[in-house]
Amino acid sequence: MKLLLILIFISVAFPVKSKDYTVNILDLFKDDIEATHLTQYYTDIYQAVDITPSFTFYPSKRGLKMVNEGTLDAEGFRLDVVGEHFSQLIKIDESIGHLQIGFFCLNKNDCKVDESSIVGVLSSFRGAVDFCAESSIECHFIENINSIAKKLDTGLLDAIFATDIEAQKILCASSYDSFQFLPSQVSKLPLYHYVNKRHLSLKQGLEKSIREAKNNGKLAIQFSNHTLTNLSCEKTVTFITP
Repeated sequence: MKLLLILIFISVAFPVKSKDYTVNILDLFKDDIEATHLTQYYTDIYQAVDITPSFTFYPSKRGLKMVNEGTLDAEGFRLDVVGEHFSQLIKIDESIGHLQIGFFCLNKNDCKVDESSIVGVLSSFRGAVDFCAESSIECHFIENINSIAKKLDTGLLDAIFATDIEAQKILCASSYDSFQFLPSQVSKLPLYHYVNKRHLSLKQGLEKSIREAKNNGKLAIQFSNHTLTNLSCEKTVTFITP
């Protein structure tokens, strides 16, 4: 009896910590001020399901593979066209924001791409794989931001196909100060949070938490035309009317 009382006391005084739970965020954000916003956002979202997550910042392909294999628990955000390719991922069916996508170029006419155009895409933009496969555009997937910016600067690329997240970093790495932007026909794509299948029980709770956050004006990713026309590096982006 005495031993039982001691065990009860210990469990009350020192509650068992929740099992480690890790959310992967694209490494593009690792050294970015946006990382603080994202980690706080997910910390708040997961409070509703009594989890305090930790965070990793792995490259696109590696991070998805680790979550799909169950090495990591959740993927911060992906386009649904990407998530559908991974059988062990569960989409949380409440969007956490959206991406704006389109073509960025130095000269207006180069943004109106055709079969003769050479278009650069960051390898981390996995959603572009399907886009390039379904179109007649020649897409070159490039590993890092500095390389794709240099290729644009030197004329090896006519344009880059990118999201507003990636474009900010690419344009700021360029030696040029002025750019043109032509939105894609489907210019805004919703983003979703994904968890490994073993966390299916969290789905409804996370959807409710994300919905409540949205009702309070909180999104994980929130970009607008104003974001692109007011880059932190003071580059100029002019929107082209389709």
